[in-house]
Amino acid sequence: MKQRLLTIYYTFPIQLLKMQLKHNILFLGIWAFLFVVVRGGVGSSMGIHYLFLDPEYLGAVSFWSFFIIGLAYGSFFIAWNSSIYILNSFRFPFLASLHRPFAKFSLNNCSIPVFFVLYYIYRIIEFQWYNEYAEQYAVGFYCAGFILGALCMIFLSMFYFQMTNTDLLS
Repeated sequence: MKQRLLTIYYTFPIQLLKMQLKHNILFLGIWAFLFVVVRGGVGSSMGIHYLFLDPEYLGAVSFWSFFIIGLAYGSFFIAWNSSIYILNSFRFPFLASLHRPFAKFSLNNCSIPVFFVLYYIYRIIEFQWYNEYAEQYAVGFYCAGFILGALCMIFLSMFYFQMTNTDLLS
């Protein structure tokens, strides 16, 4: 049992999380701020959390309004991973030997963003169902819009990095 826990402890995602707790507490503070805003702990008297839970585009809450929020989240995800990679990739020299090191770094560094997405989708479902009395299919479309927007931005950015990535020989 102890050996299995040590094996899990020394995996790359856990080491990235540990490194961020040690060296990048400000970046983690941004995630904490997003969690608190979505929960309604900051700016709730001004309705800031409604911008996340009930966004409007062209005067209506729709698939496209959540799609735009997803695009913004995907942009934030790529910017966050790029910043962490630039600041801390030297701490993991084995990355230089990998094919597509940034993509593999981003994949292993997605534990906090995935947890945020799960929490955010839970809050969307809860808010739309109990406060806006939205239909089940509408809530599903809203969540699908957010996820599709985030994935579009992430895949477009990764495609861009794939096309512009050059090595010494090219």
